[in-house]
Amino acid sequence: MERTDLLTQELFSPKRISQKFAKPENRIKYYNKKAEKLRQSITYIDEPLKKNINILNAIFKGEKKLIFSKQFMLGKGFSFNVMTHFDTIDGKRVACIYYYAIIMDDIDNVTFIKLN
Repeated sequence: MERTDLLTQELFSPKRISQKFAKPENRIKYYNKKAEKLRQSITYIDEPLKKNINILNAIFKGEKKLIFSKQFMLGKGFSFNVMTHFDTIDGKRVACIYYYAIIMDDIDNVTFIKLN
């Protein structure tokens, strides 16, 4: 019985029933390419999230709640377009980035609350 290698499309005789690649190098290259494709497809979300969490970690020095203007945060490079989840604070649903809640008010101020 012959099989086709998933990476190179070459025919080979498998030594095990579950063997999908002719050589271990092909298996490694195949899964590295697959992982790289996934990383590239989510980088437009992950990069702003990483930048946001770094900014928040830098400005929160032992504080639980801070208020800044939206313009100040934009000047720091903060992106309000990404979030990780929603949480409920005082009966109100708010956007969160990891363990920071973001509450926008009507006066162009943003309140950040550290959740843990």
